[in-house]
Amino acid sequence: MSAVPLPKQTAVPPERGRVISDCRDFTIRRLRDSLRGMLEKIEEDLVARAEAELDRDQRNLYMFTCGKARQQWAGIEQTFIDHLTRYFDARVRGEPVESSRSAVPTSLDELSLVGEDDLTQDLAVHELTRKLKEHCDEELFGVEQRLGSLLGKTDPTDQDNPLGTEGVAKALRAACEEVDASVQMRLVLLQSLESQISRELSKLYQDLNVRLQRQNVLPGLRRGFRRNVGARAGVVGATHGQGIGAASDQAGMASGGFAPSVGGQGGFPAIGGVQDAGFTASMPGFGMSSVNGGFAEQAAFGAAAEADGDIYAMLSQLVQGQMAAQGIALPPIGAAGASPAGLASPFVFEALSALQSDADLSVPAASSYNLGIPPNLLRSFRTSELGRHLGQFDAITVDIVAMLFDLIFDDADIADPIKALVGRLQIPLVKVAMLDRSFFSSKAHPARRLLDLISNSMMRWGRDVGHEDPLYIKLAEIVDRILRDFDRDLSLFEACSDDLRAFVIELEADETQRAEAAALIASAREQERLRREDARRAADDEIDDRLRKPLPGVVQSLLDGVWRRLLRKHVDTGPDAAVDYQQALATIDELIWSVQAKADADERRALVVALPGLLRRLNQGFDLAGAHPADKLMLLNGLFDLHAQWIKPGAATAAPAVEQWVPEAYSANDDVPAPEVVSERVEQDGLELNDISLNLPSPLDIQEQDRVFELKRGDWIEFRQADGSFVRMRLNWVSPQRGIYLFTNPGSTRATSIAPDALALQLANGEARVVNNEPMFDRAVSQALGQQRVR
Repeated sequence: MSAVPLPKQTAVPPERGRVISDCRDFTIRRLRDSLRGMLEKIEEDLVARAEAELDRDQRNLYMFTCGKARQQWAGIEQTFIDHLTRYFDARVRGEPVESSRSAVPTSLDELSLVGEDDLTQDLAVHELTRKLKEHCDEELFGVEQRLGSLLGKTDPTDQDNPLGTEGVAKALRAACEEVDASVQMRLVLLQSLESQISRELSKLYQDLNVRLQRQNVLPGLRRGFRRNVGARAGVVGATHGQGIGAASDQAGMASGGFAPSVGGQGGFPAIGGVQDAGFTASMPGFGMSSVNGGFAEQAAFGAAAEADGDIYAMLSQLVQGQMAAQGIALPPIGAAGASPAGLASPFVFEALSALQSDADLSVPAASSYNLGIPPNLLRSFRTSELGRHLGQFDAITVDIVAMLFDLIFDDADIADPIKALVGRLQIPLVKVAMLDRSFFSSKAHPARRLLDLISNSMMRWGRDVGHEDPLYIKLAEIVDRILRDFDRDLSLFEACSDDLRAFVIELEADETQRAEAAALIASAREQERLRREDARRAADDEIDDRLRKPLPGVVQSLLDGVWRRLLRKHVDTGPDAAVDYQQALATIDELIWSVQAKADADERRALVVALPGLLRRLNQGFDLAGAHPADKLMLLNGLFDLHAQWIKPGAATAAPAVEQWVPEAYSANDDVPAPEVVSERVEQDGLELNDISLNLPSPLDIQEQDRVFELKRGDWIEFRQADGSFVRMRLNWVSPQRGIYLFTNPGSTRATSIAPDALALQLANGEARVVNNEPMFDRAVSQALGQQRVR
């Protein structure tokens, strides 16, 4: 379908027009498909109602309505789609909706002007609109707000919504009026249609919301969205807190998405092409290094975790249960908080410090690369003479940390060299836990921050860690520093975090520059794709405009199949094919003229003169479009028969039989291929960009699209290579136009630009996989608490 034509005075950017057009096409396609499968259900409904009805007249009404619906269903379908499309276009353009009688009279004077049948149908449509709103209220709210934002509405309502329930109800009424029957039959059919379409409408609105979220239209919208966002509300929000809706709006703006602004301005970010070489400096996502990814929210996260319960108390209960199962006696621990942290025996603390010093002197951390998974030192400590006689607090704390390290060592997502490095921190971390047990629950704890930073930093490697990698060497230095210097001062972990963060930022400065260069390339290619899509829509409009005229079936088939492909091929070629494109349009106009009735001998002579050149250009078009020889022969034979009736002696003057074109009815000679991932390698300025797109003949609807939509800058994906191996890359930029995703890797000059649907298809086919980026300590705690819940 074509893009929605928006007049200049609406000042809606083309990017928003494309999103609006996509919503219309998606909705029309879904409802058309639903209607095609709805007749059988309506027949079953009407027959069931007839069988349950005791009154003979009412029973006959149901059965006659069923018969009428079956006879005229094609017209009902088309009228519904046509009316809904006109309603949509009028709402989008801001034009008055065509006169409708479905407004309920508000005065006796108005009532006197309305016929009884019209009033009955008006009331039925009014009730239908109300029921549909109630049934789809939650989903409808999101669609209403998102489309309203796209259209620049400050306080959108269902009447402003081009896909709202009012338009659906009016389209249903218009469809029922196609039935050549009494008003009673129409009302029965309307009632049956309502019960069927309300189920589809709810699911449709859900899918529209997801579709709009994927295109960054109010991605943070919640039901708390304030409809009256006037200037006064803006002042109140600025001084007294802006509430749930405002916070969601601000989150949407911060992420580069669509968001309504206080005061009713559009609130959309500037969406356009590449402006200059420095445009990426202000774009979100650049400078995204391994050290980012959530630290701004650590304090809030810690508070939330502690509010949910004392993690230490829950872990201690789990450890006690394990000890009881093994027959190890231990007095029950008191309620949460009854045993304050810091009660570790000084003698135990000194013994642990001695073990830490021995570990420091035994082998440098950098040399642990080939040592494999380290032993659990804390388990060994607990079996020692001192470990067997620990006090309650000491014993439980050591066992908790030992259990968490068991889980870290068993984690298949952590490379063995990283396990070896982190394993050397067992003794310092058990000392940390004895000093401050908020270590288990607060992500803002200095030691937790360092562990999370190590986890984020190691994401670049996967399971292939190079012992000569500068980052690995730096991590080893930090581990050695902690083993050497840590006693009781937790600020050492803060200093190590700052040191590592600064190192990673400097190390990844080159990646930021490569990401900016890759974004420029990807954005330019995206602009070219958008140009081709716009040109294709214009070409489709040219074909559709001609197909809306009644034409012989063979001409419809030729235009809808071969010639549509030919025009698309010309626009894909670019400006160099502009003359060929215009020539192709002139050819089909001449073809349409050639099959129309010829009133006199002069017109027939003109046809005889024109036919050789016309047939030659048609043949050339068939060849350029790649038409199958059998299809070509069939079409030319059909055209020969049409032309013959005008040029044969004594030919009839009657016009040939014509058919009404049904949009989206695929012609027999127009094969629809399956979605295909297309990869193109681009090398420019020392950067290798793998540009991945999707040839998509029909909308993609797979579960993985939701997973792609959930991706955030800084997330990691592994892409399968030709040899079966996987390469890990980080999401570094998302284009504001279409959601093109740009992935880079700090240790490589390669970048990958991929369309969201292509990435979803690769995830579904196993050609790509999302990497679990939850920090290793968080995963261990979650697994441990999961074990407790199972118990």
